[in-house]
Amino acid sequence: LVGPILEKIGEEFCCCGSFDPYLISKLCYEGYLPMATMVCGRPVLLGKLHHQRCILYFDDLHISKKVRIRVGNLEISVDRAFDKCIEYIKQQHDECWLYPPLVKAFKILHETMNGNVGFHSIEVWEGTELVAGEIGYTVGSYYTSLTAFYRKNSTGSVQLCAAAKLLEKSGFSFWNLGMEMDYKF
Repeated sequence: LVGPILEKIGEEFCCCGSFDPYLISKLCYEGYLPMATMVCGRPVLLGKLHHQRCILYFDDLHISKKVRIRVGNLEISVDRAFDKCIEYIKQQHDECWLYPPLVKAFKILHETMNGNVGFHSIEVWEGTELVAGEIGYTVGSYYTSLTAFYRKNSTGSVQLCAAAKLLEKSGFSFWNLGMEMDYKF
């Protein structure tokens, strides 16, 4: 219902005062990215429907020599440190949109898949140290990144490439990287 309205007025955002996990999973299912902002001192749910998105089809993946060298003894995992990923994302990004009611809903959706929508974390470890990671969600056979962090040089690039290979090997069709940013190209 909201998509045609946003298209007609040329906007990318809709907002709501509720952070109901079911509503958030429906937004994800319809292609929106769930975010939050502050309005009059209160967090408000935003559904963002990008006009332009960066989509990675795995055949187009290029892994640079620098990233291949940096892999070394790094390991990748899924859903091993969801809470820690959120904590480190908030530490790295000053103006982070991960306000408490949105995080609470994400955690509920991480623990209990709602229909075809599942929330996940993808982590990169150097021994027992979490050095990079992200949170995102799956809908059917595609994965959408929401936000990420890195704690050591090049580990963010390793995380991106390792996640792409993991998604490809797991049978995903493509990876929605969200809005256009230089590093995604």
